[in-house]
Formats: sequence, C-alpha cells, structure tokens
Amino acid sequence: MADDRGKVNALESTEYRRLADDFGWHIESLADARGGWWVIVGERPPSTFDEEILDELADVVDGSWWYEVRNSLLVDYMATCGVPRSLWEVGAGTGIVAQALQNDGYQVVAVEPGRSGAAQTAERGVPSIASTLEELRLPAGSIPAIGLFDVIEHLEDPGRFLEECRRVLDPAGQLVVTVPAYSWLWSNADDLAGHWRRYTTGSLIAEVEDSGFDVRDCSYRMASLVGPMFFARAIPYRLGHRSEPSAVQRQLAISTGGVGRLVTVFERRAGRYLPFGTSVFAVAAPNTSGG
Repeated sequence: MADDRGKVNALESTEYRRLADDFGWHIESLADARGGWWVIVGERPPSTFDEEILDELADVVDGSWWYEVRNSLLVDYMATCGVPRSLWEVGAGTGIVAQALQNDGYQVVAVEPGRSGAAQTAERGVPSIASTLEELRLPAGSIPAIGLFDVIEHLEDPGRFLEECRRVLDPAGQLVVTVPAYSWLWSNADDLAGHWRRYTTGSLIAEVEDSGFDVRDCSYRMASLVGPMFFARAIPYRLGHRSEPSAVQRQLAISTGGVGRLVTVFERRAGRYLPFGTSVFAVAAPNTSGG
C-alpha cells in the first residue's frame, strides 16, 4: 500500500487536467474529495461486488500468485498490442491491476462503484473515483484507453455498458478486456463471484463487436491452469460439492513461490502461444466505419 503522501496524490492526475483543458470536464464538479479519493455526488452508486467481498479481497490480493501471474501477462499483452499509456480502468476492484499497470509506467485512473474498492485503490497511490462509468458523463471521444479486467462477466447484459465505453473512447483509442474462459470450467468460485457467464474467444469477439468495436486481437492465457481448475474446481462442483467462500479466498491468497515463478516463466514464454487457457484477453478499437 502507498503511504499518506500517495493517498493525497491519488486525488490528482494528468488525465483530470487533460480533460479539463481539452474538453472542459472537471472532476470536482461531479465528485467530492474524500480521504484521498473522489466520490461521485449523489446517490451511492451500485457495485457488482459486495463491499464485504472487496474488503476480504484486500487481505489476499497482495502477494497472491494468481494476481502476480495474471498481471505480468497483462502488462506483456498490452505492450505487444500497443495500448496507449494513459488508461482508465473501469471496475477496478481493490486496485491490484491498476497498481501493477501504474508501476509499469501507465497513467491510470481507476473507476470503481464500490467505495471500499475505490478507497483501497487510492491507498495504492492510484487516482481513484467511486462511480460508475455512466455517472461520470465523460465527453465523447475523450479517453485514450479503457481496461475492463474481469468485469463484463459480472453484468447480466454488458451491451449498454460496452456501448458507453465506445462512446467515450477516442476514435483511435483501445479497449482491453479480460474474462474467465469456458463454461465447462464453471465452479462454485463463479457463483460466489457473481458471474453470469464464462467466455470463449468466439463469444467474447461477438459480444464486443456487437457493441460497436473491431476486435484487433483475442486469445487465451493461463493455459497451465486449465487442468488444475477442471479437476480441483469444476468436477467437484458438478458432483455437488460447494466450497466455502473462505476456501476460495485461501486459493487466491497462496503467495508466489517456486511453483508460482515457474508458472509465470512458462506463461510468459510459451503459454501465450497455446490455443486454450482459463482467461481470454482481447484488444478492440471503436468501429468508425458505421458498419
């Protein structure tokens, strides 16, 4: 976590200044500064995550081998795809991804409806707003890149949300999406997380393109976890076993060790070339052709 100075700086961002100068959008006209982060004015925004779950995640994400591997793969992927270095992460949760991207040199603004998650993100020194994307009323074509990292599977119908992402993205901007893969990997972890679906590359491409984007790349990651997840989670779930939430949290909390480092090396060097995985990564751009 960041120190108190980081919490103060999390109220500021060059992105806020750019939007004020270029588009006349002012964060202070929409939100109140509170404890080092911004809170949208008005009724408390909804969150797909229960506040209690976000608090519990805060205890496990730092040092978690899963987040470390996934974040390293995401940093590699975004660099390969040439994603703009200024990015708004929507549905940022506890800020663990935003912090990893900021540490890699990205200028990140985190948007998270849950106030607990927004506060935790600010603790990491990342500019943070407790709001939905729609409530920010961002100018059309104003954002260089948007990251949705394991977000849209939490939405019953992501279409309108993705259309809002398209509206606020710069015509030359990029949308980065990650989602969990394969319905046959469904387990109690998906139930507890509030997922509506898991994806294939085909179903993710269809959903994103139906909302006005052209998908530039869509591929699987985390290939080494397909077998373990199927046998340790999916099969027991089909047999009627339901893990307690604490058991799922303990799996995430496992810290990086020798096995975790081997998984990271394998995934970064070879896993990205395999046609399967437990996650789907995609990069898309707004369709400006009108088709």
